[in-house]
Amino acid sequence: MSVTTGVADGRWHHAVGSFRPGALDLYLDGEKQAGRSDATTLQSYVGSWRVSRESLDGWPFQPASFRFVGDLDTARVYATALDAAKVREHFAAGR
Repeated sequence: MSVTTGVADGRWHHAVGSFRPGALDLYLDGEKQAGRSDATTLQSYVGSWRVSRESLDGWPFQPASFRFVGDLDTARVYATALDAAKVREHFAAGR
C-alpha cells in the first residue's frame, strides 16, 4: 500500500481506513488512495486503542521511524465497514 497524496499542507484532512474480508482500503478526503486485497480477517484484541501512535512493523513501505506530527480532531470506530459512498458522505458532511 503506497499513498502518494501529501497532507503536510497545514489544512485539516479526513482520513478513513475501512476493512471487510479481503479488502483493506485507505481514503483521504473522500477519495480512495490505496488498498490491500490480502487482508482476510481482523486480529482479535483485548485492551485499549491508541490513535496516531503505534509501530508500523510488518506494513510494506513503512518509514524507518514513525512519529505522528499534527493534530487529531475526532477518531471514530464503526461495527461495520464503510463503503466508498459512505466515506464520501462523511467527508462532505464535515466540510
